[in-house]
Amino acid sequence: YSFHTILNEYYIKDLSIDEIASKSINSENESYNGIHGLVNLNNTCFINSSIQCLFHTVDLTKYFYMKYYTQEINHSNKYGTQGKFASKYNDFISMMLNHKDLSVIAPYNIVNCIYNRITMFQPGEQNDAHEFINLFLENLHEDLNRISNKPYITIEEQKDNESDIE
Repeated sequence: YSFHTILNEYYIKDLSIDEIASKSINSENESYNGIHGLVNLNNTCFINSSIQCLFHTVDLTKYFYMKYYTQEINHSNKYGTQGKFASKYNDFISMMLNHKDLSVIAPYNIVNCIYNRITMFQPGEQNDAHEFINLFLENLHEDLNRISNKPYITIEEQKDNESDIE
């Protein structure tokens, strides 16, 4: 499936994803170039490519842009940021969708939030995009985790005389 075909039924605000996609396709060579480029802020290419991929995950983008996430912020999760991380990601999505006149965007706020929250991704360091996406999504998950009190559950070890089935 092409990006255009998959997104045909989704709408964000008053501009449909279909319209966004059609504006993002270069009519001269029909290649998909994304809505905006992102400025490389001191070796942030792995962050830029990752958040571009996440931005083009339509259901996730719609979830944030329509502010559904605000109903699920977990303010008491000690593993999250009480919604700060999710809020900065929402700001990034809004910037991408609302600044149609810009061809390049500098994602300072989301990158600074990432640097502050995920300390292994520091300015100027070379990192892995796959590892970044895993940690980025884990932070979003913790900010939006519906379980407010996670009890510690101990699982008994298998006894020597027990079979695997037992």
